[in-house]
Amino acid sequence: MNLHQQSVRARFSAAADTYATRAAVQSAVADRLIDMLPAPGTVRRLLEVGCGTGVLTRRLAGRYPGAVLEAIDHSGRMVETARRETGMSGDIAWHAADILSFESNTPYDLIASNCALHWIQPLEAGARKLCALLAEGGTLAFSIMLDGTLGELRESRLRVAPLKPPLGRLPALSEVIRAVEAAGGRIASHREETLQAHHESAAAFLRHIHAMGLTGGLVSRSQWPLNRGEVERLMADYDRHHRGGDGVVATYRVGYVRAHRAA
Repeated sequence: MNLHQQSVRARFSAAADTYATRAAVQSAVADRLIDMLPAPGTVRRLLEVGCGTGVLTRRLAGRYPGAVLEAIDHSGRMVETARRETGMSGDIAWHAADILSFESNTPYDLIASNCALHWIQPLEAGARKLCALLAEGGTLAFSIMLDGTLGELRESRLRVAPLKPPLGRLPALSEVIRAVEAAGGRIASHREETLQAHHESAAAFLRHIHAMGLTGGLVSRSQWPLNRGEVERLMADYDRHHRGGDGVVATYRVGYVRAHRAA
C-alpha cells in the first residue's frame, strides 16, 4: 500500500462516524446518479465501489430489491458504519478491500460509484479493473469529483504558501473519459456540473471537510505540511476572498459518466 492509499484510508476511517452527517453534496450527487442507472429488473448482480457510509448503497438497494448487491470500500470502519446504517447487513455482501486487488468469480451487470473513483491512483488502473469486472454489455455508471473541486481552498493555500503546493490534483472529465475508453469502456453519456456549499466561516469549512475525511491523499498533501501560522493565514485569506451569502463558498465540480463494456 503506497502513501496515498494509506493517507486516504486513514482519513476516511477516522471520519466514519461523522461523514454521513456532512454529506449533503454527496447525497445530492447520488440522487442524480441514480437517475442514470439501468431500469429496475434489468440488473441481477451489481457492485458499488467506494460505498463509504452507504449514501448510494441505500439507494441501490431500493432500486434493485431483487438483485445481488455487493459493496466495497478501502476503509473497514466505513464499511462497518454502512452496514449498521443501512440496516440491511444480511442482504448486502460487504467487502473491506482495495478495489485494485479485489477479485470476483462472477462478472457484474452494473458497477456504480458515487464521489469515490478520484481517490484511486492511478485512475487508469481503476478504470481497467472496473471494466474487467463487468459482464459483456454491462454498465459502469459513476460520479467523480473533478479538477476545480474546492478550488477556493487551493487558491487561498497557494497565496499563503506558494512553495507548498499539493502533490496532486483531481482529473478533468476529458481525462476520465479517456481512461474509461482505454480500459475498453464505450461511453454512453457524460456531463459535468458545479455545485456550491456554504459555511459560516473558513474555520467551519475546514472542520467540515476534516470530519468527512477529505483531507487525505495527494490532492491535499504537500511535500511540507502547513504550519500553524500558515493555516491561520489561510483561513483569513479564505474568509476575505471567498465570501458568499451569509458565509463562505465551497465549490464542487462533479462529473457523471455512463459506459458499457463492449461485447
